[in-house]
Amino acid sequence: MTPSGPVQHFGSTAPSAAPREPLRARLAPLLGDRVAASALVARALAQELLLECMHTWSADAAFDEDALRVALADVWSEQGWRGPVARLLRALEDAPGVARTDGIEGGLVRHLVSELGPWIQPGAEERAWSGRALAPGTRCVSRSAPAPALAPDLQADAVVLVATPSEHVQACALAIDLEVTFVLSQGGPTFAGRPLAEDLVRAGRRVRFVHEAALPGLVGEADAVWFGTEAVGSGEFLAPHGAHTVLAEAERLGVPARLLATADLVMPGGALELPAWGETEAWRLWEDAPARMHLEAQPFAPCPFTAHLMVASERGLVRPAELAIGTLDTSDLTRAQ
Repeated sequence: MTPSGPVQHFGSTAPSAAPREPLRARLAPLLGDRVAASALVARALAQELLLECMHTWSADAAFDEDALRVALADVWSEQGWRGPVARLLRALEDAPGVARTDGIEGGLVRHLVSELGPWIQPGAEERAWSGRALAPGTRCVSRSAPAPALAPDLQADAVVLVATPSEHVQACALAIDLEVTFVLSQGGPTFAGRPLAEDLVRAGRRVRFVHEAALPGLVGEADAVWFGTEAVGSGEFLAPHGAHTVLAEAERLGVPARLLATADLVMPGGALELPAWGETEAWRLWEDAPARMHLEAQPFAPCPFTAHLMVASERGLVRPAELAIGTLDTSDLTRAQ
């Protein structure tokens, strides 16, 4: 059945010309995107904002701070539940205050450009970013960075059950040079498991595609269970409903459970947010549902960390609490010393 609601696919992320529409209108396709990876959304946002800044300079015009505030409020509402996007938005909000505190000269536009640059052109900087606006460091870590930490769980002919797909899962699955069988399902409300399965098959990987309800019963056949996510909190990560059941079964059976995540997925302040569209786009649960029926349409839920779960990250295999260490801003403490 064809969904009645809009499903947007964000394509090219490169700004091609001076803005002809208000910023809010140019960001509209990005706000409605339910498929693009979180790092791509963050980069696309940074590019559009940089285009706005550069247009202001080239036109010798005053920067419209009110328009920026309204546009970013829209982004917070629609895409701010994703870790990289939330970190970018928070950095942009904090940039003027950080500049004043650190004695960095220039106006708002210059400070925005300084922060936006590393999101678009990360360069060779490998230092972990603290999350502090205008500070050095890699904003979005390579999605294949967790792959070395996953290798000890695997050997030739291993079986990996993917509980929840993500861009990290895709990159790491393609990076591992072993004959591995991946067990996948449709992957939640956006059917992220399907393109992942297609990519793996095209790359010569073995794939078993099953119903989502079958995943808990297949944990016992797996050598490892992988979880992907778009946001990590202080004690939980965001995943489609059902992830906690697979995690509990992996713990019961002693199958290694790995959350594939890098530091840029950690939410500012460590508090997870559920996507607003999960409630408003109820057609994803039931299109043309009978009147007076209450639809619990939110497809995502926080999945609590357990003692059994380890995080495969750019820092190796770490405990969930350790993932946030690389995202802490220690500059104030350093100055105090």
